[in-house]
Amino acid sequence: MSLLDGEAEKCPHCGYMRGSQTFSREYLPPRTELAERYLVGNLVMQNGEGALYIGYDLEEERKLLIGEYFPRTLCSRNESDGRVLPRYGREAQYKALMYDYLEIAQLLQKLTESGSSGLVPVLDLLEAGGTVYVVYRYIQAVPLSTYLLKNGGELSWSQAKPMLMPLLKSLSAVHKAGAVHGGISPDTILVDAKGQLWLRGFSVPALRTAESELNCELFEGYAAPEQYAASGWQGTWTDVYGIAAVIYRILTGTMPVSGDLRREKDTLYPANLLNSSVPPAISEALD
Repeated sequence: MSLLDGEAEKCPHCGYMRGSQTFSREYLPPRTELAERYLVGNLVMQNGEGALYIGYDLEEERKLLIGEYFPRTLCSRNESDGRVLPRYGREAQYKALMYDYLEIAQLLQKLTESGSSGLVPVLDLLEAGGTVYVVYRYIQAVPLSTYLLKNGGELSWSQAKPMLMPLLKSLSAVHKAGAVHGGISPDTILVDAKGQLWLRGFSVPALRTAESELNCELFEGYAAPEQYAASGWQGTWTDVYGIAAVIYRILTGTMPVSGDLRREKDTLYPANLLNSSVPPAISEALD
């Protein structure tokens, strides 16, 4: 989302070729405008709940990210005007989950406005075209999984502790506000140039539950056992499992055994058996 200078045909930052249009018709085409303020760019990622686009604030002149509620099992897009329409017989489910999506975004907006660090800030909320859009601050960062690969695969506790404590504090604030993330993993935690961690990927609970009405998104090794069945009882403990699994990965360089498999036979080794430098108290806490 940088300006393309003069007559240049190729962007020097991302390689975009002037005039190229490569996008799925299921999603918003690049250059779509929302609320006469936000310019939609390319699709960044999608899952069973919706889509995330790179974007640009035409008023503030800055990059940002735009989330769109678009659960493909429950709705489709009208190609003529871009409106999102619930599928026949799925109207009630679509609206109920859209309310959940909006409620989570509103809660995150309040938390970030009250000073909770470590949560990717929500800047604006829009209801348009039959759906909901969430505008996020753009964080120049890489996923924790990428960061670990570039730093030898693992970190010591002395390196990890100052990075983790602010994130744990923010997660506690999320829980006190009555919300649960459900998808904590090295792919939903970002690391910026200063080493600060940012949690992204908040979603409706159905996305983090197997056998739900959405195409679920569970992160193997980090999803808790109760997330693998629709009858599982999820809560703040689900996030405790997820963040403990992430810390285990950080300190040992090893992805934990799938929570689904651990219900049948638990073969997970204590962290200090894989890395003797892990303090015993930390290893016990992770267990």
